Amino acid sequence: MRSLLPTYVALLLLVACHKPAEPISISGFVHSADEKQLTLTNDSIHSRRFLIAESTLIEGGEMVEGNIVEVIYLPSEVEGATPTALHIITDKTYTESLGRWATEGESRLPIDITLLPHGRIEQNQPNDILRFERWELTAEEGTISLHGAISLPPDYAARAARLKAGEELEPPTRRERHFAVTARLDKQSDNNTESRRVMIFSTEDDQTKLYFQQ
Repeated sequence: MRSLLPTYVALLLLVACHKPAEPISISGFVHSADEKQLTLTNDSIHSRRFLIAESTLIEGGEMVEGNIVEVIYLPSEVEGATPTALHIITDKTYTESLGRWATEGESRLPIDITLLPHGRIEQNQPNDILRFERWELTAEEGTISLHGAISLPPDYAARAARLKAGEELEPPTRRERHFAVTARLDKQSDNNTESRRVMIFSTEDDQTKLYFQQ
C-alpha cells in the first residue's frame, strides 16, 4: 500500500502557507441602502453591493442617497458571492444638511431653500435677485458651501462714460455675479426652548440664519 505521508505533508504545507484574507477598503457614494444591504458607486464602478450584518459597524451619518461612504470588507471566499461589510463610514454633515431651510421673522431678504441629494437645491424664495444653484461639502466637519448667482442692476456709471465717448449701446440689462459662501451648521436655543438646527453664513454686509423646517 502506497504511503499517504507525502499527501499529509503537502496539506500541512498548504495550510501553513495560507494567509488569512486582509480587509479591503473602497470609497464612493451611496447609491441605495436599507437595513440589509448597501450599494456603492464611484467613478470606476457603476455599482457594488455589500451585505449588512448585525456585526457590521456603522459610523457617521445616515446611508442616504449621494452621501460619501467608505466600506471596509473581507473578500468573499466564494467567487461571485456578495461580501459582507465589516465597517461602513458615512459623512454626518451630509445627512444634517439635507432638508428645507428658511429665514424666520423679519428678514431683509427672505430665503427658503431645500437641499437635495447630489448637491441639488430647490428654491422657493427669493425668486428674483438671488439664485442658489448647488451645495457641496467642505473639508471641515459641520460646514458646507453654497453656490449661486446674484442679479445686479446695470452699471449705469460705465454706460454713461461709454455714451459720452460716443459709443452706441444696447438697452441696459441686469448683470449676474456668481458667489460661493461657507455655511456653518449649528444648534440654537432661545428663551429656554428646545434647541433648533440653524445654518449660518455671512456676506460682506450681513449675517444670514436659515432654520431647519420640520
